[in-house]
Amino acid sequence: MAEDFRRLGDTTNWAPISKRTWGAQMRSFMIAFPDWRWDLQSLHVVNESLVVCEFLEFGTWTVDFELAPGVILPATGERYEDHNGDWFTINQDGLISEIRAYITNNFERTFHLESKVAEMLGTVETSILNEGKAP
Repeated sequence: MAEDFRRLGDTTNWAPISKRTWGAQMRSFMIAFPDWRWDLQSLHVVNESLVVCEFLEFGTWTVDFELAPGVILPATGERYEDHNGDWFTINQDGLISEIRAYITNNFERTFHLESKVAEMLGTVETSILNEGKAP
């Protein structure tokens, strides 16, 4: 990934997040969903700087999930399945500079994380989970 990498998508309400932030989120996610997988359904090379992929994503929530420091949700044992369409922008060095993730969001429908976080924090505002946004 490029040093100036950013990711945008449904899970961040389209607010861009950095490589470092996305990496930290994914480390916590992978711990909570140890059987997580992406099964590639299709791959389209649009041009030398754009690749579009379709994935079937799934996993089972078997370990407590740390969404942010001090915000830990208990595992449910439930499994989810999402369909993803991801756009990968490739820079001149051949590195991924951006991912735009379009997700069916069955994850949220299955686990209701926004409402669980709001309940834990005693507020309906969950934007603190998004980089660069004030609560």
